[in-house]
Amino acid sequence: SKVDVGSIILGLYEQEVLLELERLSKKCSIFCDVGAADGIFAVGLVKSRLFKKATCFEIDERGRKNIRNLAIKNDVSQNIEILEEANSKSLGSLDINWEEALILIDIEGEEFNLFNSQILDSFSGATLIIEVHDQYTESPKTHRDELRKKLSNIYEIKTISTSSRDLSGVEEIRLLHDNERWLLCSEGRGWLMEWWVCEPRVIK
Repeated sequence: SKVDVGSIILGLYEQEVLLELERLSKKCSIFCDVGAADGIFAVGLVKSRLFKKATCFEIDERGRKNIRNLAIKNDVSQNIEILEEANSKSLGSLDINWEEALILIDIEGEEFNLFNSQILDSFSGATLIIEVHDQYTESPKTHRDELRKKLSNIYEIKTISTSSRDLSGVEEIRLLHDNERWLLCSEGRGWLMEWWVCEPRVIK
């Protein structure tokens, strides 16, 4: 995507998600990115040593190539696994202690088709961050309610959404016009984005 490259370069892209990834890295050591795109999260999190290793699922061949190249350029290719589609079989075959794993899911509305009892069993104990694309469906409220019901039996769910950006400390764009500065922050979204941060319920 070209529309969000400015916010990526400035380190402002999905800032709310980045803060959650940093927080959750204190209890999770493995990162699993379902819908990894170009791999900026997976490679960045391993490069910064917030996570020991990452597994990327990306159905687009160009995306997988970009992840591979980005991992090589950042000297973390040995800690990045790149796979194609995420499903119950591919997730279930991974040799991962899911209780130590954080899974980021960004699959453009397919999250409503992905989650079933078999999938939830596949990564039992994992922590999830789900980007919710309900507006891509014919019945947004129905899909949201059904997915939240499935997850709420297992997870405590916190909702986060896109918030403000502080550009006062970004020296490189200080002399740009206000309109240009703020356009650089745009992630090109059609509506206010929302993520569900799902942490496993503590069994008492």
